[in-house]
Amino acid sequence: MNFNFILLLIFTLLNFLIAFFIYFKNPKDKINIWFSLTTLSVAFWAFTNAICLEVETLPAAIVWSQLSYISAIFIASTFLYFSLIFPASFSILKKYQPKKYHKIYLIFATPLTSIITLIPGFTIKTIILHPWKIITGPGLYIFAFYFLGTMGWAFYNLIRKYFISKGIERLQMKYLFLGAILSSLFGSFCNLILPLLGEYRFVWLGPIFTIFLIGCTALAITRYHLFEIRVILTEILVGMMGILLLINVLISTTVFDFFWKGMIFLLFCIFSYYLIKATHKESKRREEAERLAIQEKALRLKS
Repeated sequence: MNFNFILLLIFTLLNFLIAFFIYFKNPKDKINIWFSLTTLSVAFWAFTNAICLEVETLPAAIVWSQLSYISAIFIASTFLYFSLIFPASFSILKKYQPKKYHKIYLIFATPLTSIITLIPGFTIKTIILHPWKIITGPGLYIFAFYFLGTMGWAFYNLIRKYFISKGIERLQMKYLFLGAILSSLFGSFCNLILPLLGEYRFVWLGPIFTIFLIGCTALAITRYHLFEIRVILTEILVGMMGILLLINVLISTTVFDFFWKGMIFLLFCIFSYYLIKATHKESKRREEAERLAIQEKALRLKS
C-alpha cells in the first residue's frame, strides 16, 4: 500500500463526507442535490484511481479503469446540470431554467457515452500493469469529446451568469468558478491530455487537484454562506473523529480495552451531539441577525 494510494483514499473520504453533509443540509434543495452528486462523482473517481494503483490482474484493471472513465462522465453531467440551476436567484427565472434540450442531452448522451466506454476493446484495448499504461482505442476520443464539451458548456453557463450577477452571488460564483476551472484543467491534463499522448505516470494526481474545488468552494461558503460551511465542516470533523474512534473500539484486543474505548466513543457521541446542535443554533441566530440588518438598511434607504 503506497503513499499515492493512501492519499487518494483520503480524498475519496473527504469528498464523500462533503457530499453527504451538503445533501443532508437541505435534501430538498436542487442546488444541494446536484452539487452533492458532483462531489460524490469526484469521490468515486478518486476511489477508482486508487484501486487502479493496487490491482494486479488484467481483468480487474480493465474494469476499474472503465469505472474511472464513467465516474468522470458523471462528474461532467452532474456539474452541467448544477451550472444550469445555480445560483438560486437565476433558477427561478424562466430564462435561466434548464430547457428541454438540456435534459435530452443529459438523458441520452450520458448513458450512451458510458455504454461506449464499456464496449470491450473499443475504449480500452488492454492495460500494461507494470508500469501502468492503458492501450486505448477510438472510444477514448468520444469520451474526451463528451467530457470536454460538457464541462465547457457548464463553464459557459457559469461565466454568462457571473457577468450579470451582483453582490454576494457574484462573489460566490467567482470562487466556485475558480475552484472548478483549476480542478478541471489540472485533472484533465493529468488524466486525459497526458494519457492521449501515452503518458500515464501522473494519472493518480488528477483527483488530488480537486483540492482547488474543495478549497475555493469552502472559501465561498465560509465568507458568503453558500452551503453553511461552518456547520458542514463541524459535522465532517465530528464524523471523521467518530469513525476513527469507532475503528479504535472495533480493533480492541481485550475486554478491558473494548470497555474503556467504548466509553470514550460514547462520551464523544454525546458531546458531539450538543456541539452540532449549538453550531446549528448559532448559524440560525446569525442568519436572523443578517436578515434584520438587511431589513433595517432597506428601511433607511426608503426614508
